[in-house]
Amino acid sequence: MFNHIWSVICQNSSIDRQNNSISLFNCIESINVKGEKTNILPINFNIVSCWTIDHPEKKNNLVFRIEIVDPEEKIIFKKDQEINTEVGWQRVRNVAEFSGLKINNPGRYLFKISQKEADFKVVATLPVDIDIK
Repeated sequence: MFNHIWSVICQNSSIDRQNNSISLFNCIESINVKGEKTNILPINFNIVSCWTIDHPEKKNNLVFRIEIVDPEEKIIFKKDQEINTEVGWQRVRNVAEFSGLKINNPGRYLFKISQKEADFKVVATLPVDIDIK
């Protein structure tokens, strides 16, 4: 069993190979767009998540989903991912990379992280407010 600890939306991340620490750069809570309304924001970003593992004495498998929901509650992006761990792993981090963000209107977009158990269960919701000036 995996337990979701945290998820963060940021423009970039870096893992120090010597001590396995992660640095998150330019964390995103809101985006201000100047100019004409556009359908795709040309922005690169990551969703970085940290999970702990209940039974590190065996190999484990995590299936999770990332969804982006627009202000009208329409799902505009959905992707399932899988992480397979080795014996002895006590925690795992995942970096999901995105290039561009589809937007329909200004407002609050929700980035939902769901974990598959019997069904998918939402374990984190990350809001990003988008304003078009």
